[in-house]
Amino acid sequence: MRLKLVLGFLICIPFFSWSQQLPLFTQYSEYQGIINPASVNYDFFQDGYELSFGTSVREQWQAIPTSPKTQIVRGEYIHETRNKFNLLGGGYIINDQVGHVSTTGIYGRLASVYTLDSGWGASLLNGGFSVGLLGGAVQYRIDTEKLRTIDESEDPRLNEGVSIWRPDFGVGISFYRRIGRGRWYDYVFAGISIPQLLGPNVEFESVNGGRFKIDRVPHYYGSLSYYFTLGDNKHIELSTWFRYVRHVPVSVDIVIKYKFSEFMWIGAGLNSARHFHAEFGLSLDEILSNSNRIKLAFSYNPLGPGYTAQFGNTFEVNLSYMLDNY
Repeated sequence: MRLKLVLGFLICIPFFSWSQQLPLFTQYSEYQGIINPASVNYDFFQDGYELSFGTSVREQWQAIPTSPKTQIVRGEYIHETRNKFNLLGGGYIINDQVGHVSTTGIYGRLASVYTLDSGWGASLLNGGFSVGLLGGAVQYRIDTEKLRTIDESEDPRLNEGVSIWRPDFGVGISFYRRIGRGRWYDYVFAGISIPQLLGPNVEFESVNGGRFKIDRVPHYYGSLSYYFTLGDNKHIELSTWFRYVRHVPVSVDIVIKYKFSEFMWIGAGLNSARHFHAEFGLSLDEILSNSNRIKLAFSYNPLGPGYTAQFGNTFEVNLSYMLDNY
């Protein structure tokens, strides 16, 4: 017999189990190391911060009781050697819950950046090409106390407990280039990645032979952005994020951000599914006694046409702390 779940569970799980299985982000420029393990953090280019930490909370489609909820803790480090090859490292903990199924992933990433400068004193700031790997393990959990079956004679209890660990791996490549010198310069970034490349499928079995299976499928990401420096610690960032999963239409986000003062920025974007998003952020440098930085950003996806109007709004909060190692 096949295990059946409650209606809300059935609505959410097919979409995430057999299509987009990884969490989505509104402020995707803050999650570059997760999206593409080869990417270099923007905070390094903006102000030279080599070490950064961050945490974020996202709640998607608030009108649904079983709506997706994501929490992330991350740390990233850039080791600039002043030679041709430089190293990037990072660690991430990602907790994601959709209905009665939740996952917790623990990852590490390692990347090598080949700078486009030549000779001793080559700087990462002027451009480079990087290759990165992401590896870790994911725990899949099911809340069996909330499982329901269509046939009450069926037993939804699972033979192998309520959690299973599986390995997870990803790869990515990235390219960036600084255009111009001195006070006025721009940056162009491009990258492609497969954050969920390998790993066996996940299968739970009930005590009477029923099964629930998650087929883990590769995800293909692409990103492109252009960074305009306006001087006086101001800039405009135009970026896009492409996502493709088998049997699902390509999803595209386009976002523009404007940092109009040393301590504040705003942003707006649109998704190919006609989701609009707004963003507001603060750089809290003045509350610190040194040259470190705290960033706090809020994003909001309001109700849209069609099914999004019934699912509800999406909120995301991101907190980052950058340390000056120079």
